[in-house]
Amino acid sequence: RARMHGPARLPSPPLVGRRDELALLADALDRAKAGRGHTILLAGEGGVGKTRLATMAAERASEGGFTIAVGRGYPVETGVPYALFADALVPIFQGIGPAQLAMLTRGLGSDIGRLFPVLAPEGRGAPEPARGSPAEAKARLFWSLSQVLARLGARAPLLLVLENLQWADESSIELLHFVARQLTKERVLVLGSYNVAQRDAHPTLGATE
Repeated sequence: RARMHGPARLPSPPLVGRRDELALLADALDRAKAGRGHTILLAGEGGVGKTRLATMAAERASEGGFTIAVGRGYPVETGVPYALFADALVPIFQGIGPAQLAMLTRGLGSDIGRLFPVLAPEGRGAPEPARGSPAEAKARLFWSLSQVLARLGARAPLLLVLENLQWADESSIELLHFVARQLTKERVLVLGSYNVAQRDAHPTLGATE
């Protein structure tokens, strides 16, 4: 489902001078729907139309039956682990109902609960600490979320939009890198965007790109 932010707005005017980019995104959506998932980054200075492009891609995806998840990075949340993915995915998970969520996270629920504590069943409290070394625990978390995204894509093709990557916490950028490598045969398109003027202040983002 598409997420709306802020008050209702009048229809946006046509996006001028972006025919090639729009064609690329349309092709990417078609390929993702056919099970050839991949990741695209929209990079540019502020005000050049990155969000407008992402919005048009989401509109086309909605028409094509995609599930649409939109997350945004915020400068005050750069230290909150996985905040970018939580912003995008928690509303999707909360909207599908407990029974379907249990099916979606079958065998992976404890890891998803560690990533997104708000999804922990009421009354159970925080998930137990992960076992093993921190590196092993992180690898399991990343793998589990990739599996859940693949399962989401199997239900309906998924467009995951992650805006303002320049403000994302490092764990979200690391997770983005892992997800990008794992979902190439799934019905998932990841569309990220960032301000190039701020990329050098985020070494992990530059290395990931």
